[in-house]
Amino acid sequence: MGDITIEKADYIIAHYTDLLTLAERKALRHHVSTIKLEGTADGRLSRLYLKTG
Repeated sequence: MGDITIEKADYIIAHYTDLLTLAERKALRHHVSTIKLEGTADGRLSRLYLKTG
């Protein structure tokens, strides 16, 4: 089994998220949330995210 490429990692995360540990799932959820908030100028969404964790 060779090196993990971006494509392989995306495939694994998309199809086998149940194999991720709790910490990995939390990190993935945080990463996705920060990407969603990155382009927004609305501070309310950022505050809501920080409040709810």
